[in-house]
Amino acid sequence: EMLRNCEQSERVLATPSGVPSKVSMLDVGICTGFIAGLERGIYIGRIGAESLYLSCVPPEATQEQFLRVALLWLRNHPEMLHKDAAPLIAIAFRDAFPCPKPPPPKTKKK
Repeated sequence: EMLRNCEQSERVLATPSGVPSKVSMLDVGICTGFIAGLERGIYIGRIGAESLYLSCVPPEATQEQFLRVALLWLRNHPEMLHKDAAPLIAIAFRDAFPCPKPPPPKTKKK
């Protein structure tokens, strides 16, 4: 499936005069969005997933929720919109889906 989607993207890139008639723009979007999302995920992991960007998204969360969380955060922080989108959306997820705080370390009784 992804091969087909990305082949559609390749056709668009190979046609400088516009979109070829037999191209599904949905397939193009799936491929390019997947690749961009993967690249940004790797970037977030590399710059510090330990604390600033860590979130605990519940498994039942939906794509619609992700979209709404991102939009709400971006709309509420217009002063940040000039920055890279990946960390901003990671912060939005962190704020919406915080991880539980670990219990304090147990102290040894003497």
